Amino acid sequence: MEIPGLTPFDHMVSDNQLQIIKAAIPYLSSREQQFFSVYVKYIELEHTLKLVSDSNSNVLSSCSIGENPHSTSDMLTAIKQYCTEKEKEIIDLISNFLSAYQMYHAYQELMPQEEKSNEKKESLSMADTLKGMLTPEQQNMLGTCMKLFPSTSNST
Repeated sequence: MEIPGLTPFDHMVSDNQLQIIKAAIPYLSSREQQFFSVYVKYIELEHTLKLVSDSNSNVLSSCSIGENPHSTSDMLTAIKQYCTEKEKEIIDLISNFLSAYQMYHAYQELMPQEEKSNEKKESLSMADTLKGMLTPEQQNMLGTCMKLFPSTSNST
């Protein structure tokens, strides 16, 4: 698996000198590896604490992307590059579920009002139908994902 570059947050708490030390760690003695591993993490923690302790600064907002930094689908796309193949499959499952939910929600918004009252009665059976299309393993993964993302109504 190819390791992607640093995240925007990593750029804020690390610098090129720390990256040089990290790159050198595998070539050091065991005792030196232990020391420099802890040292690098300590410096990164120190930088992080400085970022969050400055109440006048909104530095972490520069990590936000676009007008809606809370978009679940955008977040899933961003983290997917750091995932294993199995985790990517789970993310794809979540993304597909969110897309289906958004399409269903958009459909409900466009329906005439009288049809909405009839549709509410059928909405539970539609969820059961969608769930029935998944394998038991996918149903378990979906259940786990729904616990991680309990409210999808705010995501786009």
